[in-house]
Amino acid sequence: MTENHLLRTLRLWLAGEVKGFRLPDTSGEEKPVQIINGWPPPKKGTAGEDWPFIVVRPVSGSCDDGRNSVTVQLACGVLTDGTQDEHERLINLIRHVLNALAGLPDAMLDHRYQLESPITWQMADEQPYPAWLAIITTVWDFAGITAPHELEATTFGYFD
Repeated sequence: MTENHLLRTLRLWLAGEVKGFRLPDTSGEEKPVQIINGWPPPKKGTAGEDWPFIVVRPVSGSCDDGRNSVTVQLACGVLTDGTQDEHERLINLIRHVLNALAGLPDAMLDHRYQLESPITWQMADEQPYPAWLAIITTVWDFAGITAPHELEATTFGYFD
């Protein structure tokens, strides 16, 4: 139940949620959404080959009284073809992900990771045309490993 397991589980779950969701690239060809671990890989030879995508990356975490909390960003990216309302492709992807997250039973992933509210998203004012990028920010809580209390040794004899 580590942060790495959360990220792996989230990537696999997201891949299933966007399996049939396709978005056009700059040529108008419909492409599936790729789920990427951490940060985008080095650019490939063909322009637009890695698009559209969702990058799943941890950005911060904390541990308090045996509970862990991890902030995970879902960086969404789409390419556009120069038509009007290009940002709407990105918003469609964001909405698809938000709907999927809202559909998690009891806001739980894999019966151990609790999705906290609110889920936020934002787009930068400046976009690297023809790409459109946004960040969905999620916070996940889960039980952690706690260090034994010093009284446990004397009361229960754990460390004899």
